[in-house]
Amino acid sequence: MGGSNRKKGVGWVLRDGIGCFISAGGYGEMRCVSALIVEAEVIPEALTQCLEFGFDKVGMESDSLSLIKMLNQEVVMDLQIEGILFDIQCLSQHFHQVKFMYAPRKCNQATHLVEAYVFHSGGRLSWDIVCPEWLFNCVAQD
Repeated sequence: MGGSNRKKGVGWVLRDGIGCFISAGGYGEMRCVSALIVEAEVIPEALTQCLEFGFDKVGMESDSLSLIKMLNQEVVMDLQIEGILFDIQCLSQHFHQVKFMYAPRKCNQATHLVEAYVFHSGGRLSWDIVCPEWLFNCVAQD
């Protein structure tokens, strides 16, 4: 992975029950030690957004199968993300239902476009209700 000097962006996309865009965001230039940590750190951010929108049932998708298995308590947690997993469990208690699901990267292109966009832009970005055309088109095809 290149050690602690590697930088990466993280992104998330919120959709309603039929897949329509609600919100998206992320932040760029995050220093990371491992891809697992980066994948895990975006989930509390997305759950917080879901709370702010008042959702009580949430389906969280990630292309990190190992993370999804840890969140669903199917495998032993990796100690490097133990604190993040605890935060996710605490946030999850605010919802009536939270499902953690694996989605292969090819089924989650909108999130990866947001991730790349915020990485190149730097800082923190978000869109609510109205999003850029490139994101709208990707969500429609995703």
